[in-house]
Amino acid sequence: MSVLLQWLGTLCMCAGFAGTAFGVLLLRLRPHDVGRMYLATTMMGGGEMTEGWVNRLMLECRANDRARRRVAWGIVTGGILVSLAGAALAGAS
Repeated sequence: MSVLLQWLGTLCMCAGFAGTAFGVLLLRLRPHDVGRMYLATTMMGGGEMTEGWVNRLMLECRANDRARRRVAWGIVTGGILVSLAGAALAGAS
């Protein structure tokens, strides 16, 4: 059981690192780069506007700098919390 807990903790730490890195990247992006990302996500469907949550999030982040920072800080905080939970899980075994 301890090997499984260590593996699960390591997986959580890796996912937390990826989330933290993405949040920091989103904090560092300029608004026109976020606009390019939005265009890339919307044009993947053949030019049709989809109603997915990713497109709504990208549209909100592209249009509002304060919303982009709020989302980015939320992703960074969530990533750190998941990493800490993974470290506690791996250390408890």
